[in-house]
Amino acid sequence: MKSYFISISCTLYLVFNISSLAHAQIELWDWGINIDGTSYCLEGPCDFDFFSTANLTSLDELPPSINFTNFNLSDQVNTFDGLGTLTITITGEGPHSVSVYFNYDLDYDLNDVLNETGIASGSPKSGQFWEIDEIGWGLTGSDGTKGTIYYGDIFDNVKDSGKGTPPTSLLDNQVFYTLFTDQFLAPPIEDTALAMSWDFNLPAGKTAVISFIADTTGPAGFYIVQQDPDSGTNVYLSSSTNQDCAGTWDGDAVEDLCGICDNNPANDCTGKQFPWVMFSHLFLNKK
Repeated sequence: MKSYFISISCTLYLVFNISSLAHAQIELWDWGINIDGTSYCLEGPCDFDFFSTANLTSLDELPPSINFTNFNLSDQVNTFDGLGTLTITITGEGPHSVSVYFNYDLDYDLNDVLNETGIASGSPKSGQFWEIDEIGWGLTGSDGTKGTIYYGDIFDNVKDSGKGTPPTSLLDNQVFYTLFTDQFLAPPIEDTALAMSWDFNLPAGKTAVISFIADTTGPAGFYIVQQDPDSGTNVYLSSSTNQDCAGTWDGDAVEDLCGICDNNPANDCTGKQFPWVMFSHLFLNKK
């Protein structure tokens, strides 16, 4: 919660903070969704004026293609929210770009937000992009690796994604790097935000279903995480699509433990075979 309060009672203050130690505070303070260059948000990446209401006044104005039924999305500031699965459905033949931006406040009442950081784990899939960065305020006045004050560019990168031809993500796949001054934040500790996107080409008659999952536990596969290292509270962001391992939309091919992608479960490698079996795909189809 980016607001300050005056304690009316020392007793209430102590009770509130003791309770906070036992229950992590996770507030989605700012968010944005960009579909093919059109942004949807209440404040933030739609406009660089951080205190504007951007292009929405309520969640009811979101298009039907953005389904937050299973995502705790709120249009109210100072509400603990922002976890679950956000689903975005895309139709129309041709190239598309979809991005989301989430700025969480983690245990704000315990230690503010200027102690946050983030990391990426694993390898993103083809067409998947991400970014972890300071939100663009430069509140700590920290210098980057070039010795000048660091202002993150994550707002601009989300806002400007998808506007070109073809629509393309501008997320930089970096942790605390800004193109504004071409430098990294050192050390990488500041008010932190997460962004993730997909670029893809949709065949005629197909529908893309993209899920963005925010949770307090680390998922399998690739993810990025916003961290409060002092309290130990984390929010993990991952994503998936209805594209199978062979690149087919609504396909049924699955990659087994040996890295073989097909739709035949009878030949799946379980990881328990004699070692040469696990590498047999390297010798298949050799002439």
